[in-house]
Amino acid sequence: MARWTRELDLTGTQREQIEVLLKSAQARLRDLWAPVAPRARGEIEAARSEIEGLLSPDQRQRWNEARRRRGAAKPVDPVIESPHPESPRP
Repeated sequence: MARWTRELDLTGTQREQIEVLLKSAQARLRDLWAPVAPRARGEIEAARSEIEGLLSPDQRQRWNEARRRRGAAKPVDPVIESPHPESPRP
């Protein structure tokens, strides 16, 4: 929200109203995501495993190091958790 507030020059009232809307939308999205999250995580893990299978040992090590630096060592629910909660979602 800080970025939007700054870039759009939001008033305090606008910021509060947008925060309420975003929290409500996040709750609805969480409910929508819950039934498909395990399958989506499984697909992400399967793709990751396939990619790792194509890499040399050196590449796999660098891949895993890069993933750890980005915090991708564990699956993250994109709706519930965000590494930058104040950043707008695409």
